[in-house]
Amino acid sequence: MPIFDFEDSGASGRGTKKPLKLFLGTGVLVGALALGSTFAANINLNGDSNVEFGQGVTQTVACSGSQSLTVTPLSTFVNSSGTGESKFSGIRVDNIPTTCQDRDFIFSAYNDEAASTALAIFNTSGTQAVVYMKSDNTFEVGMGGTGLSVMTNSASTFTLTFTAPVTSADDVYKVTIESTAHTVVTEPVGVTWTERTTSGIRTWFSIASSSDGSKLAAVDAYGYIYTSADSGATWTERTTSGQRGWFSIASSSDGSKLAAVNNGSSFLSGGLIYTSSDSGATWTERTTSGSRKWNAIASSSDGSKLAAVAANGYIYTSSDSGATWTEQTTSGLRNWRHIASSSDGSKLAAVVYSGLIYTSSDSGATWTERTTLGNISWQSITSSSDGSKLAAVGYYNFIYTSTDSGATWTEQATSGIKGWISITSSSDGSKLAAVVFGGYIYTSTDSGATWTERTTSGSRSWYRIASSSDGNKLATVVYGGRIYTSGGS
Repeated sequence: MPIFDFEDSGASGRGTKKPLKLFLGTGVLVGALALGSTFAANINLNGDSNVEFGQGVTQTVACSGSQSLTVTPLSTFVNSSGTGESKFSGIRVDNIPTTCQDRDFIFSAYNDEAASTALAIFNTSGTQAVVYMKSDNTFEVGMGGTGLSVMTNSASTFTLTFTAPVTSADDVYKVTIESTAHTVVTEPVGVTWTERTTSGIRTWFSIASSSDGSKLAAVDAYGYIYTSADSGATWTERTTSGQRGWFSIASSSDGSKLAAVNNGSSFLSGGLIYTSSDSGATWTERTTSGSRKWNAIASSSDGSKLAAVAANGYIYTSSDSGATWTEQTTSGLRNWRHIASSSDGSKLAAVVYSGLIYTSSDSGATWTERTTLGNISWQSITSSSDGSKLAAVGYYNFIYTSTDSGATWTEQATSGIKGWISITSSSDGSKLAAVVFGGYIYTSTDSGATWTERTTSGSRSWYRIASSSDGNKLATVVYGGRIYTSGGS
C-alpha cells in the first residue's frame, strides 16, 4: 500500500509536510441517458507517485471525454488549544470542458482502498460534496450543500471549500470524483430568505401575492403602494395610489386586480377603499365604501368579490370589484381585525381582536359565531382555496386550524405560544407560514400539525406574510424594515 505525502496549502503558522494516505480513486457517470445505461470513467490519479496538498493531478472523468481535468486536494491547519491538526478542507478542479455543463461533480473520501463507507468531510456528517456546473460556465453548490462553498475561478475552474472541515488529512486514503447528470435542489420553502433592498426601509403593513408568486403588492402605512412583477427583485412606487395610511392589500390570482384599504392618514380619521385593474399602475377611489378605520381586505381569485373589515364596525362586501359595497349588519358591530376568502368568494372567515372567529358560507350575507375557542387576541386568518381549511393566529397564543370551514378547531400546541401576527396558506391548505412580531418565521407542510422555526430569516418585526398558491414562494414585510422573499428568483 503506497504512502503519499501531502503538504498543507492553507496552514496557519505551520509549513510542515505530513504523510497522508490518499489517492483519487474511481469516478463514475451516474447518468440517466436515453438507453438507461450507466457509464463508468475509471480514474487512477496518482499511480505510485507522491502527491502533495496544493499539487494537481490530471485525469479524465466521464463528462470530459478525452480532456484531462486537473484535480488539486487542499488542506488547512486548524489550531486548537494546545494542539492542532491538518484537515482535508477542499478541492480545486481546473481545465473543465463545456461538455460538463449541467453536470454535477460529486466528491467523497475513504480511509482505506477497499472501504465502502465514505468519511464525513463537511458539516459534521456530510459524505458527498456536490458541485454543479451551470450552462453559463459558473459553479455552485449542489444538492445537500450546507457547509460547502464554491468559488468560480474561471469558466473552467472552481474551488470547493469545506467551510468547517471535519476529517483529519491523516485519515483520508482515497478521494473519488464522479460526474453525473445534475440533480435539481428542491429546498423547502423558508430555508433561505432574500432581503429585497430595492423595496426600501418603510413602515410595511401588508403584502399580497399572485397565484404564481411572480406579482407582489405591498403597502406602506405612512406612504404609497408598491408593486413587483419579478417576485420581489425590483419594486415600483405607485404614486398614483396617493400617500395614505395603507393598512391592507389583496390581489386576484393573476395579480392584475388589487384592492387596498386606507385606515386614515392619522390612524384616527379613517379612510376609503381603493382598487386597481392594471396591477397597481392606476387606482380608483371607492367612495361608496365610506370612510372608515379599515383593517383588512380579502379578494376572490378573479378579483370580482371583495370583503373588508373595519375596526369597531361591520363587515362590508362587494361583488363588482369594489364599485359598490354592502354593509353586512348581520356580522355585528365588532373590532374586526382580519378576513380571509375562498377562491370563489362564497366562504369568508373573519377574526375579532379580543373576540371570536366568525364564518360565512354565502359571501357575507349571514355569519356564524364560532364559540369553541373563546376570546383571543386574534391577529390574522387564512383560508384554503375551497374555504374548508382555515388557520388563525392570536397574539401570544397558539396557532389554531380547522378542516371543516371553522365549525371545529384544533389547538396546534407544537406552534408554541408566541407573538403571532400573520399567517398564510397554500391553496390546498397543506403548507402554512406564520410570522412572529419581534421573532422568527415558521413554516408547516402538514397543515399546521408541526412547525419549523426558520432562524435563517432572522428575528425581526415581521408584520404580514403572503404565499403563492402552491406554497413554494413566500413574501413577507418588516414593520420599519424591508421586504423579504423565499423560494422566488
